[in-house]
Amino acid sequence: MTTTFSARVILIVTTLIASALFLSVGVAHAAGPAPVNLLSAGNFVILSKTGITNTGSHTTLITGNIGSSPITAAAMNNVFCSEIAGTIYGVDAAYVGSGDQTCFAGNPPLANKTLVDNAVLDMGTAYADAAGRPFPDGTELFAGNLGGQTFAPGLYKWSTDVTIPTNVTLSGGPDDVWIFQIAGNLSIASGASVPAGIKVVLIGGARASNVFWQVGGVTGATLGTYSTFNGNILSAKQIIIQTGAVLNGRALAETQVTLDANRISVPVTEDIVSDTNTMIGGDNAVAILPHPAWTASIPGATWIWQASSTPPDATVSFEKTFTVACEVLSAHLDIAADNSYKVFIDGVEVAADASANNFTLATQDSYDLTSVVTPGTHTLRIDVTNVGVFNANSNPAGLLYRFVVESQGCPPPPSCPCECANEHEVGEVGYDSPYITHNGISIKVTNSGCIFNTTDSSASTGGNTAEGSRGGRGGRGGDVEAEANNGGDANGNNGGALAGDGGAGGNASAGGLVDTGNATSVATTTNSLNGTDIELGLQDFNSSTLEVDIENKNCTCNLIDNKTRSRARTGGNTAEGSRGGSGGSGGEVEAEADGGDANGNNGGSVAGNGGNGGSGATGGTVHSGVADSFAGTTNMVNFTRIRLNI
Repeated sequence: MTTTFSARVILIVTTLIASALFLSVGVAHAAGPAPVNLLSAGNFVILSKTGITNTGSHTTLITGNIGSSPITAAAMNNVFCSEIAGTIYGVDAAYVGSGDQTCFAGNPPLANKTLVDNAVLDMGTAYADAAGRPFPDGTELFAGNLGGQTFAPGLYKWSTDVTIPTNVTLSGGPDDVWIFQIAGNLSIASGASVPAGIKVVLIGGARASNVFWQVGGVTGATLGTYSTFNGNILSAKQIIIQTGAVLNGRALAETQVTLDANRISVPVTEDIVSDTNTMIGGDNAVAILPHPAWTASIPGATWIWQASSTPPDATVSFEKTFTVACEVLSAHLDIAADNSYKVFIDGVEVAADASANNFTLATQDSYDLTSVVTPGTHTLRIDVTNVGVFNANSNPAGLLYRFVVESQGCPPPPSCPCECANEHEVGEVGYDSPYITHNGISIKVTNSGCIFNTTDSSASTGGNTAEGSRGGRGGRGGDVEAEANNGGDANGNNGGALAGDGGAGGNASAGGLVDTGNATSVATTTNSLNGTDIELGLQDFNSSTLEVDIENKNCTCNLIDNKTRSRARTGGNTAEGSRGGSGGSGGEVEAEADGGDANGNNGGSVAGNGGNGGSGATGGTVHSGVADSFAGTTNMVNFTRIRLNI
């Protein structure tokens, strides 16, 4: 059975009683304990005292720095520079690796040794902090078998081993924290592949960077084959990461770390909040003072709106671009608005609330958008509609949001193989060209090189609006007037005379037309690698020898890494319709009395009806022109041209 444990329920009795209590409560949304401060150890994805061993095919992908102290840097020789996007720090100069030492920083200079020495000391401090946290929210839960369980943010403690034979889930928000204090060993079971493997699952916006596993057992922590583990491991002994396992977090071990064709990275967080960098068309949003009714609270976010006043029932589009490094681990949106809103990612609606009251602490919304966010550069757009006529006091408008995306760190790019398929001897069978030998003339060309291209192209025409006209104002009602001729006093009774009706308001016309032109964005890359052009005009050349040997085989010199981005957008244009005409005035009623006081009864005289209000004109039209954006890159590597006319 899958059960859910709520933090802040203190259990000090038997596991049987504990299990019964868990069944009766739901997931709490507590923030949990304060995070463990890793200090300078947080600058490393792998850190150890006795070395880092790497078995298998040297296909491990590490994003971040690794280091070991006090053992010699030679204890990290099995981690090659081709496997790491980061730096290998050592206490001496003994690291050899595959022969490529470009990723290594050793001693000398002494600063490199000091850096890794201090990080190891800080690792011990962080371990002591995690192990010493008091007042756990749960102890000895599920007899140490976490398979199938769900944990809210909190501090949990075991005096035994902890195993994860099936998926375990951590449910909470992007700022929530989990600390697992394990006196014994920690292990997660193996699987046949990463998709089918056992996982520590994050939901609700929980972030791997806020999860801490303190392990005190003599074996330490073992991540089974093809498992996916989220969080920072602080082990008093070793950390064994078996074949194909994925670690989104850190491996910080007091002894050694063992790797085998793994993917290990410190998660990357993109934190997008409402602020004055949020765009409204081509303009920046402005920060506004929250209205007293706005009790919503989102850490780090600021209430914003556009600088100019908005017409009645206006919809304002807010945009921000963001980039996701690699595979998404979690994506969580908190939002409050006055009034209704819709949320789009790259033009696709992903969240909405049509109600008018979204601005209080009780009514602000949260969304888990992990399934709809992918790696790459995206546009977040939030359309907010302010119902009625805007007034800063009686009918304000505003937006407050925070969007947090955590993703894996990107692995290193493919290594540039310093081996060239064109490397052959002159005259070798099957390679007559471009390797040529004739009458004492010998030509040999050896080329090598790598080109890596990343191209991002996007176009947007969102955010254009055109508003219809407003109805005309109703006419004024008619007057009733009594007069007395020949100087008499007008004291008469006008009786049942009725004033004229006010004129009808003008009719509002249909909304305006938005005609958005095409937005075209094209990014192209053209590469040319290792081209060779040889032309020979040969005569007898027996008296001497001409040799040409050209070698372009240094991968560092021949590596080209292009990142091209092209973007076009036509959003933010508005045109408002005309207003309706005013209604005509009502007619008048006039009573007269001849030769005396106007005391007569005007009876049921009725004033004329007011005229009809004029109709509103057609709404405005937005014509967005074509927005073109082109980005191009042309590369040429190792082009050789030889001309001989003898």
